[in-house]
Amino acid sequence: MTKKINLKRITRTPIWIAVGVAFFSFFLHGMGNPKIGQMFLPMHFVALLAGLVDGPAIGFMTGLLMPVLSTLISGLPPYPMFLFMMAEIGLYGFFSGLLRKTNVFFNLLISILIGRLAYAISYYALGSVLSIKMTPVLSLLLSFLVGLPGIAIQLIFIPLIYFKLLKISATQKES
Repeated sequence: MTKKINLKRITRTPIWIAVGVAFFSFFLHGMGNPKIGQMFLPMHFVALLAGLVDGPAIGFMTGLLMPVLSTLISGLPPYPMFLFMMAEIGLYGFFSGLLRKTNVFFNLLISILIGRLAYAISYYALGSVLSIKMTPVLSLLLSFLVGLPGIAIQLIFIPLIYFKLLKISATQKES
């Protein structure tokens, strides 16, 4: 049995990416401090929503491409950070889409945990190749501690936005 390709979802991918890059840019330039982007994880937020709404492939592509496009446009996140973020945010989007039939809070917790672990592992692995000195434990701790405010915001606001989008979608189908 072949799966039907949903063109509506595919055409929303560039929109998700643009929203993520714009959201990231707002946090960097609008707030005046690049560290705020590291704390509040705006691209991660969008990748999680993209996966929840449009599935694992769209979530993965959104998460994978946002850091690259943002780096090409604004230089942020800088090299090599965008490489670590590609793995992390791509997995955020993939797993939120893969688990979208489960409880949304469980979905977010698992997706965030896997994404943050991917960040820590890629930071340590690529960091050793790029001569970034960091122990595995420190890379793991930093990946979780720095993003705690963003993780809290994601756990509060993503379910609210997701359920609102579901409600809007159901209303549109009825019309």
